[in-house]
Amino acid sequence: VGGGALSVNGLREQFNNFQLDGIDNNETLVNSIAYYPSPEAIQEFRVITTNAPAEFGRAGGAITNLVTKSGGNAFHGSAWEFNRAKGLAAKPTFAKDKPDFSQNDFGATLGGPIKRDKTFFFLAYHGLKSTIPVEAGGKVTVPTAKMRRGDFSELLGLASPITIYDPVTGLPYPGNVIPSSQIDPVAQRYLNVYPLPDLPGVTNNYATHREKNSTFHDFDGRIDHTLGANDALFLRGSYWNDKFS
Repeated sequence: VGGGALSVNGLREQFNNFQLDGIDNNETLVNSIAYYPSPEAIQEFRVITTNAPAEFGRAGGAITNLVTKSGGNAFHGSAWEFNRAKGLAAKPTFAKDKPDFSQNDFGATLGGPIKRDKTFFFLAYHGLKSTIPVEAGGKVTVPTAKMRRGDFSELLGLASPITIYDPVTGLPYPGNVIPSSQIDPVAQRYLNVYPLPDLPGVTNNYATHREKNSTFHDFDGRIDHTLGANDALFLRGSYWNDKFS
């Protein structure tokens, strides 16, 4: 959502109008495209940048109308996949390891007759699974192996030493070591969730390896019915289940 904003005729992105089979397809935040149908489900698209007919209205920028495919008297379909795997990628010149980047973009379509020369159907599916590293090179502080056991003596060696105090007596713990009897088992498990340091030192001792994960499952369906030589009806619906983390 919000990934297709563009400027036309020198106007802001909010001045565009996106339609899907003649129906409003505008995302309300920056007025970009709300729903992206499968590439294999698109029959044609039309972009109008000047002198738009009155039937469109609303937009001073561009009017973009996508038309989805319909079925026919013969069954037809397609299947496709675009896969970028980490194992097939090249290592950047100055990097120690290959970036943990992977993307698998795939889908399929099927169309055909329900009643020949009269009623037709068309179905499309689009799936995407991708993992993209972000914020490469960032550093954060995580508990060391000693700290997980209650031993915070390493904090005393900092330029500004940090002393751990007993909350009951108000006195410093000898050597900055918390007795195991005073360590809450829940807190112990919480600490163990953190990764171990992979950089030297007590602070900024872990290089972040954050990732952006995306999983798409998008479906499109359409039914066309011919009423006569000059009239036809169609019913189209879309469902998408997109997750980001």
